[in-house]
Amino acid sequence: MTTFLPSDLAHLEGKILDVDSHEMMPLQVWEETFGPEVAPLAEAWRANGETAETDKNHPNVPGYEGDLAPIDEDVLIVKGSTAPGAADYERRIQVMDAMGVRSQLMFPGSVGLYGTVLRVNHDDPAMFPNITSGRAELGDRCIRLYQDYLLDVAKFSDRIVPVAPIVEDSVEAVIATARRLIDSGIKAIWLPAGLPVGGVSPASLSLDPLWAMCAEADVAVTLHIGGDGRLLASSAWEQAEAFEGFRSLGEFSVDPYSTANLHLPFQNFTSVMVLGGVFDRHPNLRFGVIEVGAHWVGPLMENMDTWFKAMGHFNSNPHKLKELPSTYIINNTRVSFFHFEAIDVYLDRYPGIDKVLAFSTDYPHVEGGKDVFRRTHAKLKAHGQEVVDRIFVDNPAWLLPTSV
Repeated sequence: MTTFLPSDLAHLEGKILDVDSHEMMPLQVWEETFGPEVAPLAEAWRANGETAETDKNHPNVPGYEGDLAPIDEDVLIVKGSTAPGAADYERRIQVMDAMGVRSQLMFPGSVGLYGTVLRVNHDDPAMFPNITSGRAELGDRCIRLYQDYLLDVAKFSDRIVPVAPIVEDSVEAVIATARRLIDSGIKAIWLPAGLPVGGVSPASLSLDPLWAMCAEADVAVTLHIGGDGRLLASSAWEQAEAFEGFRSLGEFSVDPYSTANLHLPFQNFTSVMVLGGVFDRHPNLRFGVIEVGAHWVGPLMENMDTWFKAMGHFNSNPHKLKELPSTYIINNTRVSFFHFEAIDVYLDRYPGIDKVLAFSTDYPHVEGGKDVFRRTHAKLKAHGQEVVDRIFVDNPAWLLPTSV
């Protein structure tokens, strides 16, 4: 198949690794794919009156006839549930070939994404207001059905690496679910960033069996937009007239408050992992923070290092870090960035961040942007070929180790 990769990246054809893509089935095929139990979730989306014609990220595609869009030069710019390979994972391989991509993490869409959003926000009546009862239970069922679907995807090709959501209320349940998924071939999991893991801090020693299991199996542990939950106890902060009337992209609202703060649960989770010694105890643990931007990573590294250097001598805890906190970000963490971010400035400003940033397309979601290959290369080229290759291939390989 012809590859439509920009000429500046031709040397990486078939080598590029993408740490963020999505399955994006229209709701017209949810029940056929996952079973009648997911019908209330589909109806909740139908009820808001939008369609994919008015909102490219909307899963309602009236008259949907299948994953039939041609795979041509538009593959670098086309978006939405009707994009080629959005629903049919077998066609996704051809899409990746056309992009020059070797492998992708494929995060949930459809029932997996919205079931997770419902489960995490089951106590927020503003989220899917038409689902008025059994919200947590419906979210649990959707997640389990989606996990089972991903087991088939995982068997299809090692080039598509499906990311399985895990939302459980106890440490034992989190570990048992992860064990079942990993034993069945899953190589990446998604944990909600805004919730304690199984009800405890991510740094709790009770979760060490989970982190050890993932490290031993080379399974990537990821955070991704959409599982944010309520890090803040009150939602009143965002309930102001200035933040009303903005469009939701499904995973998040684009009002100024939400976009300026969407990284906070992810920054919090990451700092707990680092400062709580998780990477010290599990140096081979692969950790990714996806689709919340990368503007916060450099300042977080500086901030953690500053306090560690200034106050570290007061720490008599036996779990005291052996290295600077930034070392664990560089060694264990990869972070995707939005196409509109000034990553060239980040590279100049923050030492070591060139080993953290990882390329992604977010295909076929709208917020992934158009022509992201060319736009990303344009910001990186002044930093040299080594940095270009690192961000398109080497850094993402930490989260896609079986793909290189």
